[in-house]
Amino acid sequence: MSSTTLTIENLKIQARRIRDHLAEKNIDINHSAALEIMAKQHGFRDWNILSATLKRPLE
Repeated sequence: MSSTTLTIENLKIQARRIRDHLAEKNIDINHSAALEIMAKQHGFRDWNILSATLKRPLE
């Protein structure tokens, strides 16, 4: 397991990995569903809230 900074780019890469892994098990999901999984995994309600949070400037 690697220590990865939580960025939109990294989350999209993780979502792609999830899609690929599930596809190997004959479970097909679209990219937006994989992004929603990423949001849930990190404690957010949905992808829109997660991505908006990451885009917000640090206070």
